[in-house]
Amino acid sequence: MSLLSEIQATDPVRPLVVTPLPDPREAAIGYALRLCDENSYDSPTMFLGGVGLDLTSQALGGTAPVLSALTVKDEATYERIVIRKAEDHSYFLKEQRLSGRHVNFHHHKICPVCVHTYGVHDASWHLSLITHCPAHRVALANECRQCGSGYRMNRPGTNRCKCGAPVSEHPSAQPCSTEVATLFATMRAKLFNDTCIATPPRELSAFEDASLNEFLNLINAMHKFVVQHCRNLVGDKLLTREQRAMHVVATALLQLEQGVDVFHGTLRGRPVASDEYVPAAAFRWFKVHHAGLIKTAGLSFLAGRIDAFLAERRVLRPKSEAQRGPRSPEAALRREEALRDSEAFNRKWVLADKAGSLTDCDDDYVRWAARLKLFTWAKGIGNRMVVAREEILRLRLSASIGLQPEEASALADIPVQLFNRLARSRIHVAQFIPSTGGPHSKEDVLRLKGSIDDARHVVIEGLGQTVQQFLNRTPKSMLNSTKPLVETMAKHRRSTQ
Repeated sequence: MSLLSEIQATDPVRPLVVTPLPDPREAAIGYALRLCDENSYDSPTMFLGGVGLDLTSQALGGTAPVLSALTVKDEATYERIVIRKAEDHSYFLKEQRLSGRHVNFHHHKICPVCVHTYGVHDASWHLSLITHCPAHRVALANECRQCGSGYRMNRPGTNRCKCGAPVSEHPSAQPCSTEVATLFATMRAKLFNDTCIATPPRELSAFEDASLNEFLNLINAMHKFVVQHCRNLVGDKLLTREQRAMHVVATALLQLEQGVDVFHGTLRGRPVASDEYVPAAAFRWFKVHHAGLIKTAGLSFLAGRIDAFLAERRVLRPKSEAQRGPRSPEAALRREEALRDSEAFNRKWVLADKAGSLTDCDDDYVRWAARLKLFTWAKGIGNRMVVAREEILRLRLSASIGLQPEEASALADIPVQLFNRLARSRIHVAQFIPSTGGPHSKEDVLRLKGSIDDARHVVIEGLGQTVQQFLNRTPKSMLNSTKPLVETMAKHRRSTQ
């Protein structure tokens, strides 16, 4: 028995009366809303919910078999417009697989000009990054001006709210720049992949080999970098910071052909000098991004240009004597002050790799303890690790064999994961250094155990549990709340001294 026969036999819902063909610009959501409008329903859920579809499938506009049964048309008609959920939180939109963070199907964004002109809900409006119409540059509306409700699937058509009010543009919404419109037009063209529907702009033709998902990953990474690192984003103050950041991203992409230096200068908000050294970390949004942009085949050309730019900037360009100029008396005075500061620094600190020479302890064990951060430490000349000299001078040789973390945690009667965390905290400062065995002295572990036992009745601030109750939790739960435990124990120790 066909699906249509099953529907007719088991449910009062019948095939719809008016069944237009799907428009190539829309997805299943827009088509379901158009069917709703043509057949005078209040919501697509009125005919989608009667055929056994779950709420998620209804929100996505239905499946190809259901739409075929409701319109008495072949399933192949709807294969391209249906929205399918895949594994790993991804979706197929217009037969392109996109990450779930790149699409939004449950909250609709609408161009008021397009929807009243064509009566079609454009599939590109489902892309999360698109905030303005590429054709008209107007902001996409996402809520009704009359009732304040967000546009969702529970409305009677593509151009109306559930209250019946027509979709309209907010009067204070600002248009996007031409650069942003070009970027959004590129996204739309990649989504449809059909020049009869959308022609890709020539300005960003360098990215023609990148898939839509790869391109959106790149834009997301660049946008996040600009939002986090550009403090003074210029532009229309009526636009949000995210919208101004998108203008920076679009401008940088359009300037890529002028050179990576111009591209990077626009992205970071200040020009790159001709002799400026640019480290690889400056492009961490591309090289260290979780989506693996540098390994993406469609963006390999960008990786090559960035690598060539970094290789060129690694060449040292020493300044000539004329560029440096004569040393002024002020510069000599600053140099003497730096030397005096260095002497004061050395009176307080000692290099970690030379700390063992100040004690009777084994050098390797002292360096081992320093790497475990058991002391007050900082960074000295040349970014080398230094430790407090006074703490090194009070170290004593342990009378026992050193303990490994597993042995030390058993002696302290706490999980090894928690011991490793506390051993690097300020409540466990080493006073004894073993000469053999593991890195932890028995004396220091017993002292830590005594501190824990003494504070078992103390209530941990922010958790509302005593230390004893905290120690009864699972090891993973303990690690998530180690900081308040350390703060409480340190405060208790100061109050009892």
